[in-house]
Formats: sequence, structure tokens, C-alpha cells
Amino acid sequence: MRGNSTVICVRPGHMSPALVEEWNQHLEHATRSGRVLIAEADDEPAGHPPL
Repeated sequence: MRGNSTVICVRPGHMSPALVEEWNQHLEHATRSGRVLIAEADDEPAGHPPL
């Protein structure tokens, strides 16, 4: 967590398609209701272990 933010990182291929779909549905709902802001980053977060 960073302040009041939560960052969720998923490595490609490490989540089943069904779980990806379920997460996307939850995130869509949270975004529509104004509870989260989704932002993608090309860089890995500081302190993240190497791939």
C-alpha cells in the first residue's frame, strides 16, 4: 500500500482466465462506483522482486 492506495500486480500467465475475468468484474464495479482509480504502469513498483 502507498498512503491510501492499494497496488495489485499480476505477472502475465500467473492468473487463470476465469480469475482474470472475476477480478475485472470487481474492478469495473469499484471504478464505476468511484471507489478506485485504475492506472497501468510499465515499470515494476519499487522493492518488487525481480521476475
